[in-house]
Amino acid sequence: MKTGEDFKKSAQENHIEYWPIHNCSLCEYPCAFLFNFAGHEVVYDSGCDCINWGYNRQLRTWDNVAQHYNLNLKNPDTMKKYNEFWKFPNE
Repeated sequence: MKTGEDFKKSAQENHIEYWPIHNCSLCEYPCAFLFNFAGHEVVYDSGCDCINWGYNRQLRTWDNVAQHYNLNLKNPDTMKKYNEFWKFPNE
């Protein structure tokens, strides 16, 4: 299990500014965690405005980033992809 501090450290050390999670099913807009965005440390961009009109970015925490990662611990293919992205060793 990783903590928010693990992700914060990796983002700083590896200059990670965003973590793409999935694309909008209608327009393929990339939904992602954004780091150091507009003065906030972590923001989640939940998508374009093709369905919900307006601002789709919500403040999050590094613990929210860790939570998303940890929810996928039982999926080896996803964990391999996530670990490569975050520069974590595959365990």
